[in-house]
Amino acid sequence: MPKYVHRPLPIEAEQWFKDGDIPQDKNEPFCDGDNGVCEECQRPLNEHNWRDLTDGTDTLCPGDFVVTTPSGDRLRYSQKEFWDQYMLAPEEPSPV
Repeated sequence: MPKYVHRPLPIEAEQWFKDGDIPQDKNEPFCDGDNGVCEECQRPLNEHNWRDLTDGTDTLCPGDFVVTTPSGDRLRYSQKEFWDQYMLAPEEPSPV
C-alpha cells in the first residue's frame, strides 16, 4: 500500500523565553510571588507567562513556541511538540 506525507505548509513561529520576546506579549506575570513548580516543564512558576491564543488564554513555559497559522490562528506548542511537527524552512534564494 502506498504511503503519503503532508505537503509542507510554511508557518510563522516565535519562541518565548521571557517578557517582551513576542511583540503581542501581554507582559503580565504568571503569578504573584508563587514559588511553585510547573507540572509540565518543572521550572518555577514565576518564569512563566500568560498568552491570549486562538483557543483561549494559555500558559507559556520558557522555550515554548507560539505558531501563527496561515489563517491567523495563534497556537502554543512545547519545544518537543514543535520540533516533532516542524523543521526550519529553507531560505528562499534572493532575486538577482
